[in-house]
Amino acid sequence: MALIQGMLKTSGLSFSISKYLSTECRSSSNKLRYICQPQRCHHHISNLWIPASWNFRAATTAAASNDSTLDNLQEKWDIYASICLERKPLLTKEKTSLEKKYTAFLTEYELESSHKSDHEIRNQNDATLLEKIKTGEVDQGSFQTAQDFEDKSTAELLTFVPMSRKTDADELNDTKSLNRALDSHLVFVVEQKLGKNYEWICPQLKVHSAETLRRTAERILEEICPNVQAKVMGNAPFGFYKYRYPSGTKNESGDEMTGAKVFFYKANYFKGKTEVSNSKIIPVNDFLWLTRTELKSKLKDKYHRTLSKLLVPEDIISMDNCNLPYH
Repeated sequence: MALIQGMLKTSGLSFSISKYLSTECRSSSNKLRYICQPQRCHHHISNLWIPASWNFRAATTAAASNDSTLDNLQEKWDIYASICLERKPLLTKEKTSLEKKYTAFLTEYELESSHKSDHEIRNQNDATLLEKIKTGEVDQGSFQTAQDFEDKSTAELLTFVPMSRKTDADELNDTKSLNRALDSHLVFVVEQKLGKNYEWICPQLKVHSAETLRRTAERILEEICPNVQAKVMGNAPFGFYKYRYPSGTKNESGDEMTGAKVFFYKANYFKGKTEVSNSKIIPVNDFLWLTRTELKSKLKDKYHRTLSKLLVPEDIISMDNCNLPYH
């Protein structure tokens, strides 16, 4: 039935069939009109005028699409909100070879093109002043020259030890610590129970009927990380993912559910110790703070591909080995 209706709709014909009423089939120009009973329907369909330009392939495809749409409308999905909590980098990335070369070039260029600094002018004035001291025109007293100041500053600089970019957590590879990978983003993932198994995902929670997606996302942190202060960014989700349940999965009402549709919300970590509590509504076994490259080793491939598309890549393109046509 749907096939015939789709074929005729594509060709510009309107067609309706009723089990109890007469059937009317007419062209869009009203030049052709048939009134028939259901038992005579096949006879009149075979006598219909069909334009030569009618696309049979498009008609059958449209009809199949209509059937597929009806099937999709019958599917039932659970709606979930998920929070992608991220700690921003605390240090800048180390410079690449190209950046170091360019920095050295700019430093040399600015030095050659710059005017004399106050320190250099003071050095010149000190040379004239020293000549006057030698001739006795000026009393030396407690006079400190620019060179004395420069020597003292250089000696003080030699005692300065810069802080290491690597922390103890980096050395121990403590993936539960926020005091690591200071020049990278860290994403919060948990080992959460999905069905009968535990999977590494961004924490997620089913949305109540009287609750917004954003409020559900905020409630996730309140449930499993009550000591963490974070800011959910925006009222609209920034990503989407869906997965199907095993066949025969039913909800509390006994309705068979197709799967879950997950809407991701982005959140920025501010402060607070991450101590995950195993909530009754969000059963969590463990947690980790992972860099973008470390996520691949824990997340499933399909889930990782989806999440990676949502996160801004932080890989710096290296031009060390690129043969660019410089002019």
